[in-house]
Amino acid sequence: MSRTLRSGNAYNDFPTAPPRPARTAPPNVTNNRDYTVNSRQIPAGLLRKKVAECQLEFLDVGPVDPEDPTDTNRDNHTILRLTFLHRLKEDDTPYAPIGTRGVILDLEGFQGLNGTNRSILMMSTFGYQGPHQTALHWKSIPMGRNKTVGDCVKIIRDTTLLPCHLDARNSTLVGCRDFTSQMIYQLNLWGFLRIPANAHDSIYTLFNYRYNLPLPSAIMNLNVTPSTVDYALFRLTYPHIVITGITYTGGIRQFLP
Repeated sequence: MSRTLRSGNAYNDFPTAPPRPARTAPPNVTNNRDYTVNSRQIPAGLLRKKVAECQLEFLDVGPVDPEDPTDTNRDNHTILRLTFLHRLKEDDTPYAPIGTRGVILDLEGFQGLNGTNRSILMMSTFGYQGPHQTALHWKSIPMGRNKTVGDCVKIIRDTTLLPCHLDARNSTLVGCRDFTSQMIYQLNLWGFLRIPANAHDSIYTLFNYRYNLPLPSAIMNLNVTPSTVDYALFRLTYPHIVITGITYTGGIRQFLP
């Protein structure tokens, strides 16, 4: 279509740009993603994400007696939750869906039918806000400045924390508190975390309890059951630290072959 100016000169309109096609999220980022920490396949974009907060969480994994599901004494499982400085809010990425707020570090155990077991430290993205929906207790741990997911992964790999397996006791897997406390110790030693000296006991003594109900801290004495820390299975070459403030189960430590 042409237009005529007041001067009498004519010009043609530029064609209208076609509408932008609707963006379809790639199929591999529509769900939270899982990565094996000890692999070399964690995407660089995820490793570069800055971390603003580290949270220790004790999750509810059911009653101590599986035959009594209403039992208020609960088994726990520990994880670390790393929250990004900025959540993914503009677009999906090859490594995580839009809305991702951070990653969870979780030593997952698998017990075989023949009595063998193995464990894998998984890094899983998450998009929710606040503690895990099954968390019975949680604690924020002070962070170092300008730290990234990659800084955390490098420390875990370099300190030979992995491989590590949960131990099988009476048809259950134990040792997650030992592994998670060792991970926190190493992350603090190498600067990813910054635990003040006066806050040491307030973090590590948390591992001496099993948490039963998500009660307010004012009545936390009703929420806990004393529980010694069972050893996880590390390689003999890992320099296992007997952390001050943690009460360990008596007995001889076992090692991975």
